[in-house]
Amino acid sequence: MQNTHIGAALAALEVVASTDRMTTMATARSPAARALRDAALATASRIPAARNSITLWVSGLKRSPLRHHSHRSNPARPTTLTS
Repeated sequence: MQNTHIGAALAALEVVASTDRMTTMATARSPAARALRDAALATASRIPAARNSITLWVSGLKRSPLRHHSHRSNPARPTTLTS
């Protein structure tokens, strides 16, 4: 039981740290930082292995035991909505 609580606490800390990093990236104020973020994401989105890795990281499946039991597939490439 003790190990379960420790594992849950570590997972919660990882989620909070990950959320903090994503929020910091998303709310960058510096034009240079925003341009760098946008260029990095545009480049990574064109590389299937990078896109898959980012998807697993953001979803939390990178550390999840469920990842080892699911069918591995490439996530769909995001599309831009146009009006």
